[in-house]
Amino acid sequence: MEPMQVQAYVLAPVVTVFRRGRAKGRQVVTNEPSPVHTTAYGVRRKSNLHGTDVGVEVLAFIPPNARSWVGKRSKAWVDEEHAWIGCLIRDNKKTLAAFLESGDQEWLAADAPMPAKQGDAA
Repeated sequence: MEPMQVQAYVLAPVVTVFRRGRAKGRQVVTNEPSPVHTTAYGVRRKSNLHGTDVGVEVLAFIPPNARSWVGKRSKAWVDEEHAWIGCLIRDNKKTLAAFLESGDQEWLAADAPMPAKQGDAA
């Protein structure tokens, strides 16, 4: 597999201000999916408890301005710059077509970042 360009999504904080009713003027912070155009080094299927495919995740380079949106302690991180994040099939049909038709569970590029082992010291 070669690295590919995809539109993936990270949960970005969004501030909402109530304009009517008893809560007028109050603010609420919610997490909304925010698109990130990035390079994917791996693709894997996401399944529900019944084994039905519900989407894909991509091992993607996370731009510096979006890194705070993926939790620092999240298990999604592979290294300091790459994480597994959600990717909508409908937005990337042509890019993901070969992977979806193959039936494989996971594809990784030859130069995909690998997680550091627990005992390794940098």
